[in-house]
Amino acid sequence: MKIWALRSKCVLFLTAVLLTIPTAALLAAPRQERAVNLLVIERSKNRNVVRYDLVLDKSGFYDTRRPLDVYWSMLAEDGRREELSVLERRAYGYELLPNAKPTELGVRLVAVKNRPFMVRRRNDTYRAELSIQGVAAYLERIFVATREGPVLPTVVYVELHGRSMQDGRTLSERIVR
Repeated sequence: MKIWALRSKCVLFLTAVLLTIPTAALLAAPRQERAVNLLVIERSKNRNVVRYDLVLDKSGFYDTRRPLDVYWSMLAEDGRREELSVLERRAYGYELLPNAKPTELGVRLVAVKNRPFMVRRRNDTYRAELSIQGVAAYLERIFVATREGPVLPTVVYVELHGRSMQDGRTLSERIVR
């Protein structure tokens, strides 16, 4: 009985350790020539942000194997880059939508599952596009307001921030959870 209990504790400990290892250590992909920042997720908890960069190949098109590089920018500390852990990817990861084209890519963020957006190449640059307040817009940032819970934080609301594609005016939309 004692051996079983010790084995169970070891399995739990190893699982906890694996969940905190940065994903880059598990899924290391070679860096491409350049990346374009698409958007950031800001949080009410602190100044650290999650950055979503589109990885471009040498020809200037997105990398079809791993188009997005998602990581922390530790602005509350020293500004360094830090990879997301496996557990953090469950909150800040993404899903690619089918029917991608060389100049267009559909993305659904885990943080805002009900608001997928398109990444499109326009005038030699890529931008995240979606509707904000019913207006076609370039998505620039997402703000997530949370309330700390006993184990995990609870999302109170999410705000989408961007600029109108037509006239450049600032747009925002709050989604209450």
